[in-house]
Amino acid sequence: MCDVMIERGQQPDIITYTILMDGYCRNNEVDKARNLFDMVIERGFVPDVWSYNILIKGYVKIKRVDEALSLMKSKNIVPNIITNNSLVDGLCKAGRISHAWEIVTKMHYCGQPSPDVNTYNIFLDYLCKNQHLDEAIKLFKRLMYERSFVPNVWSYNILIRGYCQSKRLDEAKILFQDMRLKNLDPNIMSRTYSISFVKVDYQNREALDLQLEDNHNLSNAVASREKKKDDAQTFLEMIIRWMASNKVSCFSFQVDF
Repeated sequence: MCDVMIERGQQPDIITYTILMDGYCRNNEVDKARNLFDMVIERGFVPDVWSYNILIKGYVKIKRVDEALSLMKSKNIVPNIITNNSLVDGLCKAGRISHAWEIVTKMHYCGQPSPDVNTYNIFLDYLCKNQHLDEAIKLFKRLMYERSFVPNVWSYNILIRGYCQSKRLDEAKILFQDMRLKNLDPNIMSRTYSISFVKVDYQNREALDLQLEDNHNLSNAVASREKKKDDAQTFLEMIIRWMASNKVSCFSFQVDF
């Protein structure tokens, strides 16, 4: 594409090259993106932090986080919050939690962009998905007291999912109520709010499916757009109560508006 532009007398700029790199990375063709990146530098262009971010996220996506780290260090770029969060995400997914925390420490104390809620959500998600729920809860509470961490709806979603997967439904309910007290609306961050539970008994799941289909009030609640906020909350509370009373620790649902 760029060669065609040059033949027509149109000089691609760094934005053009960055868009092409993004396309390669989206298709997991990160090596092609890196070759283009190196060619851009050879032609005298100076990639900005967004160009680096695309390539770093591309490496993280295909689980080559060391190459992402090497790229950042070798070019001596000034990272922004997206750069650091991408590296933290890649390191956590690789199980290198201590290395990821080193980056956060630098962010917090060394003049780099401060960690944001997404940074800490990455750690919470890693801990919960690796069956370290109690550690996640401790981190959640410690961050709120020590670093003025303000959780968002996704912070709560991560922990509620962790509680439910660990069959600790009463604690999931308490956390959900705490989320409501903080006026966090599931619909603020996304038009779709979903929580997944670990499946234990297919017959219970099947019975619940039938019960939901036959529940006229619930159907109206989900269908209603005018009262979507209250209906979504009512729906979630109904599910948690049903699970607790029927000793069901599995079930997947999604509320769409």
